[in-house]
Amino acid sequence: QKSNRTIPPLKNKNMADRDRQVFQADDMHRASTVMIKIGVETVKKNPLKVGAYIVGILICLLFNGWKIDDSQRSAYQQRIDSFDYVKLQEAGIILDRATNEYQESRGFFFSCDAICSMKKEEMEEAKLRYNTLAAEEERNRSEGKSQLGLFSEVGVAETRELFWLRF
Repeated sequence: QKSNRTIPPLKNKNMADRDRQVFQADDMHRASTVMIKIGVETVKKNPLKVGAYIVGILICLLFNGWKIDDSQRSAYQQRIDSFDYVKLQEAGIILDRATNEYQESRGFFFSCDAICSMKKEEMEEAKLRYNTLAAEEERNRSEGKSQLGLFSEVGVAETRELFWLRF
């Protein structure tokens, strides 16, 4: 025997939800197609850049760097430790203080009187001293790393760290 019952029609809410889901899926399909096309065009226009980028990523992810021996590691560490970081930190504190004093001495609409001019000169001197020490520290670190090489453990680790900070 057949039943006389019929399947109740879908409610309007269910149909609207289904239509919205179909529409969202269609939009995602279009967006992903556009992104893939842009990616393919970029690779076609810049094959060397994209290839170098991929090689760089592979090196960062898969290559840990060449081992450095104890003498190289100790020479590098002595080079890094030879810089007086306390001086650099003190110069930074002095620069911050001078900058704050200069900012506080400025007048209405950033006008500057004699005291403000003096504070600005002090700030510029502090900035010059800090920048000189920071450049010296960077030069010291760079010379230490150049003795180890770009593909040493230290070089690859730094490159990997910079990559992850960037992306």
